[in-house]
Amino acid sequence: MLARPTSVLIGAEGCGAEELGKWLARHPAVAMPAHPVHHFSHLYRGVAASALSHAALRGYHEMLVGNETASNASIMLEISPSYLEMHWFPELPRLLAAYAPDVKLLAVVCDPAERALRQFKEDEKLARSGSSCSGGSASDPLQPVWHERARELRRNLADDGVKDFGSLAAAVAAVDASPDRRPQLLRRCRSRSCHYQKYFLPGLYQQQLTQVLREFRREQLLVVDGGTLARGGDEARASVDTVLEFLDLNPREFPNEDLQWTSHRTATSMSEERGLLQLRRLYREANALLACSIQAGFPLSWSPAVATSLAKHAVITKDEQWPLGRLMHRCSAW
Repeated sequence: MLARPTSVLIGAEGCGAEELGKWLARHPAVAMPAHPVHHFSHLYRGVAASALSHAALRGYHEMLVGNETASNASIMLEISPSYLEMHWFPELPRLLAAYAPDVKLLAVVCDPAERALRQFKEDEKLARSGSSCSGGSASDPLQPVWHERARELRRNLADDGVKDFGSLAAAVAAVDASPDRRPQLLRRCRSRSCHYQKYFLPGLYQQQLTQVLREFRREQLLVVDGGTLARGGDEARASVDTVLEFLDLNPREFPNEDLQWTSHRTATSMSEERGLLQLRRLYREANALLACSIQAGFPLSWSPAVATSLAKHAVITKDEQWPLGRLMHRCSAW
């Protein structure tokens, strides 16, 4: 019988999904492949569902139950942060649901502007590097491919007039303001680098997760604040305990260890600071929609200006403060 994941960390890229997976793997009941899998995104991109072969699924099985996974574990955890990019992989939720209909999904989200900056800087670092893939294995046979793709991306960005993060944010803003009536996730790439799709759309978490929930029940999804993971310590441990309870595991069986993630603020220049400010303006409504959908206030902290503005038009309840007005006709709790 082919293995199926019990839980999948579906993203978002750059928000701490891989770090959370490493922490969860310390629990004795959790087994996890040594590396991110990305099976339903990378393997089936642009391939019809009829092309899913037994051989491909067998390869997926081997990745899940490789030599480094625990045979006595009750949770098979897959890490595939690319799964939260529905603009690239619109069929992915349906394919995953068909293979593992009862899987529990974990989505780690963070400030989308900071996420875009981290991704941009990682791509730049990879394009400049000539020997090793950042965060990867030195034995990765596809390493030359990743380097060449990063260099090609840098060339295409230059052709699109993007020379730094500030100009990237300006280019993204120009695309977002264009008279395109299609939903943002359905907008086609009209630049050589596809910078809007690559850097901006992954941060529209509410829209991405809405696509996921067309195939999965709400109780199968847990959204985790990546900011608590980045801050480490007691906040990170509280988030890990919440995830373990969601997976029906006992948090008391988790090792009593300090959790620290080497995440830090990524802006180091005036251009990057300007880029962050411009992207935060573009993301502020999307962040508020996410806060409303998941009934948690932390996404509002990613856009402090809009949080202050929304607070002026809010109803104060016993537990939370929720914005009214023009957002409410578009937003309801999942």
